[in-house]
Amino acid sequence: ELFQTFALSYADTSLLTGYVGRDIVQLGHYHTMTRFGCALDCNDASFDGVDGILGMGMPDAAIPGIPTPLMFALSNDRGGLEGANYINERVMHARKFAFLSTAESGELQLGGYDRASTNADMVYVPTTSTTEYSVNVQSLTFGGIEL
Repeated sequence: ELFQTFALSYADTSLLTGYVGRDIVQLGHYHTMTRFGCALDCNDASFDGVDGILGMGMPDAAIPGIPTPLMFALSNDRGGLEGANYINERVMHARKFAFLSTAESGELQLGGYDRASTNADMVYVPTTSTTEYSVNVQSLTFGGIEL
């Protein structure tokens, strides 16, 4: 339902309130008609200047009334708003994304990853949850030292 209000509480005790909107959303070359959260207020200064929620989360963690996070709405097995294809949509052929960051910059890559942007091949690791991106960690190495 459009303009339905919502409230999200986070583990750090911040609270975000807003309403549900609907529009054509575009990220890079990909676009589709979908519903999304529009932020109205948050009690955390980290959210100052934030207008909405990108929606890269897992469907089981979605806000009631917004059944499809944006990443899933932009993938070809989803098909636009509530499964009804938006005639002019352009969706990803693979529901994959990569986030790369350094101390100076960050980049979100949709539909896979650009091999030229990294020194190693991407490795697929299954998630251990249906509500968040979490994985089992076997080991962690930083600066050549196993932690």
